[in-house]
Amino acid sequence: MILRRKPAPTLTLWCAAGPAQLRALAEVGWSSFPQADVRDTELEAFRLREDAVRLARGELVSAQDEGSVVVFDVALDVLDWPGVRAEGERLRIPKGRRLTKSLVGDINEEAQYQRGVAQDEVSAVQAAFGWPVAEAWREMVTAAGWLRRGWMLSGAYVELHPPVDAVRVTREWTSEMIYHPGVLVIGSDGGERRLAVDLRDDDPPVRLIEPSSTGWEDTVVQAPSVRVLAHRLETGDFGFLT
Repeated sequence: MILRRKPAPTLTLWCAAGPAQLRALAEVGWSSFPQADVRDTELEAFRLREDAVRLARGELVSAQDEGSVVVFDVALDVLDWPGVRAEGERLRIPKGRRLTKSLVGDINEEAQYQRGVAQDEVSAVQAAFGWPVAEAWREMVTAAGWLRRGWMLSGAYVELHPPVDAVRVTREWTSEMIYHPGVLVIGSDGGERRLAVDLRDDDPPVRLIEPSSTGWEDTVVQAPSVRVLAHRLETGDFGFLT
């Protein structure tokens, strides 16, 4: 008989990260929380995800144009360490080797929020393709702290394009042959599948386009409108239909 040791209990924590912190995490392979300088001695972490979202989406977006929510697991005894300060559901944990050793698995970015884009950036889409965008899409990408990318509660990963990227991606994707007249690619699943709308429709459904698609008729509706998509992204219950 082989006896298996039960895994030690862990604590899931979230923190908010600006663009510089996100780059630093990527540079160390998402395996530790690097210190920017000698004054960077504490990690501000939260036991409730919504607290990290509030900080990333509000303060960080306002100050740095974007803010990410980062999730990680640590050994449960972190709460008993000397130097760890608890302020309600907020924890201040000393950075360093001990924190790195306590990590269970990798650190991951769960979501990124960005500052709303300028109205003229949205209007540039009509200049590029000849049709105005759906008002709901304009409202989504100009909103303060709109979701740029992230994981849903369903396990789906969604990446959304700001107008400049939407124009670029759409042009690149249609450079050889246009199977989908009026298309605007507004996002993806993080891979080759595209989220797109038909600009010829005033209030278009959001469709998933597979790489093998040869026309609108073989795409799958993911939401009846951009407004519904935005709501489902906000609640986190969006999942891809195939």
